[in-house]
Amino acid sequence: MDVNFIVDSCNEALRDAWKVRVQKMSNTNSFTQWLSSIHPQQLPCSVELNKYNYPYWRNGSFNACLKVTFSNGKAFIIRLPMPGKTRDRHLDEKIGAEVAAISIIRQRTDVPVPEVLAWGPASDNRLGLGPFMLVEYVEGLPLQSLLLDPRIGIMKADVDKTLLRGMFRQMINVQLKLYSVDLNFIGSLDLQPQARVNVGSGSPPLTFKATGMGQLGGIDGLGHRSQRFGSAYEYLSYLLEQSWQQIMMQPNAARNETEASALFRAFTVLRSRLGDFVHPTYNQGRAKLVCDDLSMKNVILKPVDDPDFPAFAGLIDLEFTYAAPAQLAATIPWWLLEDRPTNESWDCDKGEPQDLWERLVEHKEMYMATLAEVVAERAQLGHGASDREFVELAEWSWDSGACWVHMILTVNGPGWASFPLIQVRKIYRGQWEVEEAAVPQGQVDEFVAAKMASLQQYRAKADWMRAAKAEMKEGRMTLDQFTSLASQLHP
Repeated sequence: MDVNFIVDSCNEALRDAWKVRVQKMSNTNSFTQWLSSIHPQQLPCSVELNKYNYPYWRNGSFNACLKVTFSNGKAFIIRLPMPGKTRDRHLDEKIGAEVAAISIIRQRTDVPVPEVLAWGPASDNRLGLGPFMLVEYVEGLPLQSLLLDPRIGIMKADVDKTLLRGMFRQMINVQLKLYSVDLNFIGSLDLQPQARVNVGSGSPPLTFKATGMGQLGGIDGLGHRSQRFGSAYEYLSYLLEQSWQQIMMQPNAARNETEASALFRAFTVLRSRLGDFVHPTYNQGRAKLVCDDLSMKNVILKPVDDPDFPAFAGLIDLEFTYAAPAQLAATIPWWLLEDRPTNESWDCDKGEPQDLWERLVEHKEMYMATLAEVVAERAQLGHGASDREFVELAEWSWDSGACWVHMILTVNGPGWASFPLIQVRKIYRGQWEVEEAAVPQGQVDEFVAAKMASLQQYRAKADWMRAAKAEMKEGRMTLDQFTSLASQLHP
């Protein structure tokens, strides 16, 4: 599904203006004084500078980060979530949920995650830069620098298999340790500033998907925050209804009549078949920690000159962590090639990407073989039932096709030709197509007509937005004027 250009342009402008403000503020004494004020001992500090002698901010997918060193020699990262990447109303929640996740992991496992020294909501930031987190700096080498092909954002085809197997082994150990943590609710993690004990609200969580719906589609997918989930089926149904909400509300959800028809038929059948992808044994029961965006990109390895290299030094960026049904925690992971199969480069509208499929299957086999080895080793140390559950669910997720449904339901805007949806269709050996054809034509026609009408309006507004964006870049329109126009085009 395409990005809503109007929404994305407005978010981009807001984000760029915020970055300028942050860069200017961070070059003042007021900034380092504020950093010292949030340190428990209020120690003096300095920030990392770039070659131009300005604070060296690193911008990730959702946060701006700056290395800070205090007078005791200890280094930390100040993380500020970027407006336009997450909706303003959810920025405080995003920080609080991540701090809660780190707190649980540090208290109940030995998974290496950095210490949070200080954090707070936007109201606690006297500089007006939004919510913040001061978190331990993890020294080392980003794992993705060894695995990813930077040109295409996917794992290198010639990656060393011994290295990869070692990384799978360490990721599996992390997964098993996280899976051992039992939670008695499905939903959001909450932690109030200065609180020592995490309390989960069980409300719909701020997920990678919900954030993407707002950022790229302009849609608030969280719904009624009073909603609660009593089973895996209820939560997966909620995720599916989020997808339907985006299909219905995003004006450019389909590019033409053919796509609109295919999208409506596919998700209508998925709605009727959803129960096929819920494990009956684990439909109700303990929830588990799940981080939607956790992959090997989150891993920092120990420095190359460390005798333990390439052991994990720490996991970073644990945003979008929440309590989820067990089957979402123990599923064949999307990151086997470090690229989501729901991404457009995997789409099957012009034939299945055979090379990606073959590599994915190879890595799945390596993952499952390594999982069996790790579980056997952990059994010698007294670990048992939890690990066996994980293996059972992981095997079932592949055999049943539930892993593909998990991938579809945990991202925003998967299209009718997305790779995981094609894999789901194959499970039914032609029956899926029969059921798609049986969707009442009147419903399909009504949907297609509505989508084409909204698409036409959207394209006209997008043309206005492109012209306004050009004027702003040329200095003939201010940011305030631009965002005002954007709010009129997308209320």
